Amino acid sequence: MKRMPHSARRSCGFTLVEAAIVLVLVGLLIGGLAIPLSARLEQRQYEQTRQTLADIREALLGFAAARGYLPCPAKSASDAEEDRAPGGACNRQSGLLPWRTLGTADADDWGRQFHYRVSAAFSDAANRPTLFTHADLHVRARDGAGAAQELASPDGLPPVVVLSHGPNGHWATGKNGVAQAEGPATSVDERQNANPGSDDRIVYARPPSRNDDAARGGAFDDEVLWISPYVLLARLIQGGRLP
Repeated sequence: MKRMPHSARRSCGFTLVEAAIVLVLVGLLIGGLAIPLSARLEQRQYEQTRQTLADIREALLGFAAARGYLPCPAKSASDAEEDRAPGGACNRQSGLLPWRTLGTADADDWGRQFHYRVSAAFSDAANRPTLFTHADLHVRARDGAGAAQELASPDGLPPVVVLSHGPNGHWATGKNGVAQAEGPATSVDERQNANPGSDDRIVYARPPSRNDDAARGGAFDDEVLWISPYVLLARLIQGGRLP
């Protein structure tokens, strides 16, 4: 039996060692990529949710142009038709998006329903808005010290706000109507967006933050859309609903 040359045996030995090293390096590389891949997935979900919000914006403007007013919040988590009283006014101004009435997607990219706020002055079918109608919703951010700041002037307060509860889903409602877990007490801005206290006209719109300092609004990952009254009035004029 012919014996393998010493140099060949040595070469095979180094090949096995090198293969083991490569496997270790690949394992480290995969582990190192886990977080970036997760971050990229979350970024894609944000982008898709923003696109869905843009579609909702156009649906709201189209609804208003066709009827002269904005839709009411949904009847319930399972009934996505707008909840309007026989007299023409909304039964409430804050709730879930009436996505079935609008013909839009039923949830964000995390599988949760959109929250919806609408001004009574712009959603009453019996007393439709005019060029002189003013909205009463407030969209606020926070400065470096945590103080609330209005994002619109008094004359430009938005008539409608739609929001996604973001990746954490705190206080959100799933597509199946099941409430998600509540957030920590320090997430005061997210709690205000989902479960307003004495004033349901206030919504917070801030950049994503992991800071849980309650004095600065706490951790925040909601994605918020609002429509300027000037944009809405212009669409009403284009649709022949004004003046």
